[in-house]
Amino acid sequence: MDRFSCSSLFVLYQKVGLNLISPEEVLQAIYPRISSGDIDLAKEMVPLVDGISSLIQEWEDIHASGGMHLALASCCAPLPGDSVCAVLDASNICTIHRSECPKLATKEESSFPVMWNLDKQDVYPHLLNAHLLLVVDPRLEATAGIVPLAEAHGSVLERMNVVMRKDRFAEIQMDLKVPSWEKLRELVEIMQKRSGFFHAARAIFPLIEGEVL
Repeated sequence: MDRFSCSSLFVLYQKVGLNLISPEEVLQAIYPRISSGDIDLAKEMVPLVDGISSLIQEWEDIHASGGMHLALASCCAPLPGDSVCAVLDASNICTIHRSECPKLATKEESSFPVMWNLDKQDVYPHLLNAHLLLVVDPRLEATAGIVPLAEAHGSVLERMNVVMRKDRFAEIQMDLKVPSWEKLRELVEIMQKRSGFFHAARAIFPLIEGEVL
């Protein structure tokens, strides 16, 4: 158990996130206590992060048990492959930020590095549901043809909402089915380079219920 003698839970999360301790080792260490009834797993579940999505149980089980909830930060909208850090808050919600996200500077004490577990992407098909938030100048021709551009990259539009703002810019929210993370990244990079696109954020579902993009 010496390897698990950490000064805080955050140190343990960090070791697991960096693959210094495997989830299997932690389970083996705590299983005798679980079997004897010393631990109520639903209340005291240790939220292990091996990559971004490999926990003691899958997302649905964690969410239902009252254990750790996993969310992607809407402020920086990380995508698989980005360098990321996790922040655990008092509500037991683990939010994933891109490493360069400015908000991490205010959460340094509760953040720890994690890595994407891309080997398990086939277990998480919900990652192919994407949300785009665009802020555009509708007067410019470059902002036209957004849907054909998305379709040209293999995406299928499921919902789009356009709101005209008082500052003459328009906010466009799009829910898409995307064929791959790489295609979504490529689509966003093209949009960000276009004249008239002042903001192009991207996020991957699922998000915590009630979180605003």
